[in-house]
Amino acid sequence: MRSFTHIFLLFAFACCSLPTQAQSSGIRFFQGSWEEVLAEAEAQRKLIFIDAYATWCGPCKMMDRNTFPNEKVGEFFNEHFVSYKIDMEKGEGPALADRYNVKGYPTLLFVNYKGEQVHRAEGYKSPRELLAQGKAALDPAKNKTTLELRYEAGTNDPATLFDYAMTLYQMGEPYEEVAQKYFATQPDKALTSGTNWEAIRAFTHKIDSREFQCLLAKQKKFAKLYGKEAVQNKIIEVVELNTEQAAAIPDPGLYQKAMKIALEEIDDDGFTASRLRMKYAALTQNWQEYAHKASILFDTYSITDPKVLNEAAWNFYLHVDDPALLQKALSWARQSTAIDNAYYNHRTFTYLLYKTENYEEALKLAYKTRRMAEFEGEEAYMEMGELLQKIKQATQNR
Repeated sequence: MRSFTHIFLLFAFACCSLPTQAQSSGIRFFQGSWEEVLAEAEAQRKLIFIDAYATWCGPCKMMDRNTFPNEKVGEFFNEHFVSYKIDMEKGEGPALADRYNVKGYPTLLFVNYKGEQVHRAEGYKSPRELLAQGKAALDPAKNKTTLELRYEAGTNDPATLFDYAMTLYQMGEPYEEVAQKYFATQPDKALTSGTNWEAIRAFTHKIDSREFQCLLAKQKKFAKLYGKEAVQNKIIEVVELNTEQAAAIPDPGLYQKAMKIALEEIDDDGFTASRLRMKYAALTQNWQEYAHKASILFDTYSITDPKVLNEAAWNFYLHVDDPALLQKALSWARQSTAIDNAYYNHRTFTYLLYKTENYEEALKLAYKTRRMAEFEGEEAYMEMGELLQKIKQATQNR
């Protein structure tokens, strides 16, 4: 009996010790109400770091897994902040979301014990990026409040302009005006510096801008300094954004500029140009052209992204009636479901089988898709139930 009791006590002690061990390697979050965390921050004379999250937020969960448990992050934040996690959709969360204008997740807030915001950032942050945000919040010269005051006072200091533009960018606030004032302080020969590469990656989105034209003209030098893949990805990003803008305005001339760059400056055997031709046709609702460009893209290149395959298949279901083209869409839908066994692409596949009068296969797949729809919500389940009835009716009428 004594032996059993001894083992039990050792086991209980080990279990009780686990949370402390787990917390020691990462951020320790304060447990309590908002008023209590303010009081704790006042007592410790520290700023409060707030992880404003939502339970459904994927990037929030990634930070829980990858960033907050990091040892260096834990050491720094436990020393300098009272850290606090709060679900912005429950309890005190909605009121705090209104107070601090939280529109997306995660939002990372830094406030003083009076509840006054001094710094913030938005979106997923790696351990290195979160450490940078924490250091900026502690640095009076770099937190948002100080930077904003300096900017409004008319500063022309490049470091201040860069820090303020980057802070606004990371917070999801309008940054373009500040960024342009920063770039205006930089001579052409300085644009290849590490700081300006960082600025170009964050702030540059217009094809005709001086900074983007410099990136194109000195692409080899940028690639040597910062990696070919990173430079190519930035060029692709700008070309894609301008293609979307050209379709929305519309501006055929801007579209032609984007296509010229895609063909001449992007080293991917014409894949990006082909993809953007298809995208532009969809955005301008030229469905005949879309079908043609999509066929070329999927016939020429190996596409393995299930969502890309599914999107094209669904667009064909909605806008294409040619039997031969619909057979292509069926093959894309089938491939998508083989790669990713999910509701979204099974739904597309079922609709296409119904449209192409493959009723027997459609009926079998409809039952499976309706079961999958149970996890998507009532609307999806009802939709698939209605499609199932249509397939049954069509089968009976043959």
